[in-house]
Amino acid sequence: MISYLYYDYDTGEVEDIVLWSKNMDSILHKRKEIEFQKMQLEKEKQDLREIKKARENKTHSFSNDIEIFSNKNDKYIFNQDKGTFKKLVVIPSRLTDYELFSYYKKLDAMDINTYDIKHFIVTQNELVKRGLLNGEIQSLNNIF
Repeated sequence: MISYLYYDYDTGEVEDIVLWSKNMDSILHKRKEIEFQKMQLEKEKQDLREIKKARENKTHSFSNDIEIFSNKNDKYIFNQDKGTFKKLVVIPSRLTDYELFSYYKKLDAMDINTYDIKHFIVTQNELVKRGLLNGEIQSLNNIF
């Protein structure tokens, strides 16, 4: 331990000042570790806040690095992270009545070999459920 005595002439007090001590060195080291851990924890909390804010602000289920491309009747998404194109599947239950009916007419006019028959039946069943098409709901278990 390295220390010295300090005498204050104005007050007449003697003070023992420690310059270096083995215990003091470990205490300072622990303080630095604790401060570093606090900074890491605060950084993680900030990252989580940003992720939460980004999720709240999203209107689509796509992140910003995904672009949508359209090719005639099909829509494709491009993920820059993976570098791949993927066909965007239309979910009939999420379409409005007008969009659903227009989509059904477009599928009905297409050649039967160009689309999935199960998807066509799901679209047709959704129209029947909403009362936009006369007929019965068809089971998908009987197909192929």
